[in-house]
Amino acid sequence: ANVIGRPLGYLFRNCVPFRVLQSALAVTTALSLGFLLIKPGLIIASILMGLGKLTYSIQGAEASILPFDVTYLGSSGLTLGAGVISSTGMLGAIFGTSLAAFLHPSIAVPVTLCVSILQIVVIGFMGER
Repeated sequence: ANVIGRPLGYLFRNCVPFRVLQSALAVTTALSLGFLLIKPGLIIASILMGLGKLTYSIQGAEASILPFDVTYLGSSGLTLGAGVISSTGMLGAIFGTSLAAFLHPSIAVPVTLCVSILQIVVIGFMGER
């Protein structure tokens, strides 16, 4: 999914407005996780997990560019914005790894779903790039 998602993220970045793209990706991720809660069969669960990974990879393209975007953060806010984006990204990685490593999937999936829904709300408050 990373092999496909990252290039798509860079392609979509120039074609689709930031809030529209990121909101659609976050909703798709949340829906794929939500459907996992109803315990579909193995094939459907694998497809949903792959879709979630693909949308996460597409969002990763924007996440790797945003900390260096002077147009979005402004020249005076670049260092602070880049620091906040990078540190929250590291915290998210720690949180996600901890969920996967230490919690049972029946707990990790609903928590991840809640984080995905929160991401939709946060994107709604972000400005257009």
